[in-house]
Amino acid sequence: MVTENYQRRLPVLIAILITLALLLAGQLWRWQILNHDRFEQVVNSAPNRLVQIEPQRGMILDRNGHILAIDSFNYEVAAAPRWVEGSAVADVAAKLAPWLPQSEEELRETLASGASYINLAKDLPLDKAEALKALGLNSIEISPHAYRFYPEGPLAGHLLGFVNATGQGFGLEKYYDRLLRGQPGLRRVTWGPMDLPHEIPPRDGAHLYLALDYMLQYQVEQELAQGVEEAQAEGGTAIVMDPRTGAVLAWASYPGYDPNHFAELAATGFDRFIDPAISKQYEPGSVVKILTMAAALDSGLVTPQSMMQDHEAIEVGGRIIRNWDRKGHGLVSMVDVLALSLNVCAAQLSTQMGSQTFYSYLNGFGLGQKTGIDLSGEIPGRVKQPGDVDWSESDLGMNSFGQGMAITPLQLIVAVAAVANGGQLMRPYVVQGWVQGDKLELTQPKVVRRVISPETARQLTDMLTEAVQREAPLALVPGYRVAGKTGTAQIPIPGGYHPKDTIASFVGYLPAEAPKVIILVKIDRPKSSPWGNKVAAPVFSRIAKRACHLLGIPPEGALLAHR
Repeated sequence: MVTENYQRRLPVLIAILITLALLLAGQLWRWQILNHDRFEQVVNSAPNRLVQIEPQRGMILDRNGHILAIDSFNYEVAAAPRWVEGSAVADVAAKLAPWLPQSEEELRETLASGASYINLAKDLPLDKAEALKALGLNSIEISPHAYRFYPEGPLAGHLLGFVNATGQGFGLEKYYDRLLRGQPGLRRVTWGPMDLPHEIPPRDGAHLYLALDYMLQYQVEQELAQGVEEAQAEGGTAIVMDPRTGAVLAWASYPGYDPNHFAELAATGFDRFIDPAISKQYEPGSVVKILTMAAALDSGLVTPQSMMQDHEAIEVGGRIIRNWDRKGHGLVSMVDVLALSLNVCAAQLSTQMGSQTFYSYLNGFGLGQKTGIDLSGEIPGRVKQPGDVDWSESDLGMNSFGQGMAITPLQLIVAVAAVANGGQLMRPYVVQGWVQGDKLELTQPKVVRRVISPETARQLTDMLTEAVQREAPLALVPGYRVAGKTGTAQIPIPGGYHPKDTIASFVGYLPAEAPKVIILVKIDRPKSSPWGNKVAAPVFSRIAKRACHLLGIPPEGALLAHR
């Protein structure tokens, strides 16, 4: 019986299925053949566009996770007037007017235009954007628009830098731009009866973690600004590094700038954005005697116990070289050469070494070469070499005490850091690691080369600590032995050197027994005093005290007891 009922119903079921199939085929034929042009017109009449989805730019944070740069958001508002019914124009305009810069009348005119797509506002704050979203208007699109925000204002402005809309930039933001900005996605936006969703999500940029300590950075900037103002100087630079790794712990130039306002500042030119620490060269002066003495010791020319005759003047390559005090000091020790900062003795050392040996050491220390630091805008400077068309034998004498060469502050501190690090030159770096999604990349300290032996570095450190006690007592830090050297460099002008202006500097490291930090202070054109031991040394001391406290570096006696 069941079988008979099934056999009677089967033809009916088949007939229904055939009928449905014919109806579906007919509809497809109508849509794709008869009404194809009309259907295509409807789809194309909808405001249908591809919108790039901007990724979130990665944050920049200090070594402890304190945020130094982050994306913040304003909102862009757009409308599709074509999809606002004529009778609804006045109502929609009235709802939008309280939250947009246009008047209600202007909005009615815009919405009645019938345009496919039109921008209504940019940089709308979050509260207004949320109020517009709450209106639930299908003809309105609200999109986030990121802008870069620096929570600490001008703190580390030169180091952080910025990137503008055309891709020009400075500092970390420029150097790591590709990594920070991530990869954009795409979204199809459609208003009207056709909903064609499609999206390729963006990949947000990496977060950079710096070796810099923002509290130390703040203290360094405060002390540098105070030093510049007390000296009635034009400006200055201070760098703090770990000589063992090359990690930058603080980095400041005064005057600085606030990258939050780079667009307004750029209207007066880009010069203020140029970082003096790596993008402006200068003649360093007597601080280079550290490197000259290192070369003389390491090459075997002298020992720490050697004596030499200091004359009132010496002639090298047709140029007369004199000491800063215009005096001859008779028979002096190698520590005297450093403590009294004797130009004549330094020139004797370089000429006795010979150009090949002397310049091989200067090149080994990296003078006149880019350091390879992870910042944009680094310049190489220049140290003339034997064989260059403009090099002369007089350069051999002048270069021994830092004249006749052009280097950057970074090159100098990296070179002296090699002495502090037992003779090994390290590549300096700012970013100690970055994170993107589940990927972590850490910076590994890199030894560039060995320049002098560990024994030479130890001997020179002992000599420098004694020289500081005698030459620059204002650089001393209670509880620590400081190894370092002052510099008072003349400023070259056409035809010679400026008769009064100088660049005063001090570079030193501590604790001398096992250096944890090296600091360079450079003061440009001081008026209160031209001398590095009067102007730069006190700033070094104040920064060093702050650094030892914030970085937890114990006094030298405690360090030796622990060892």
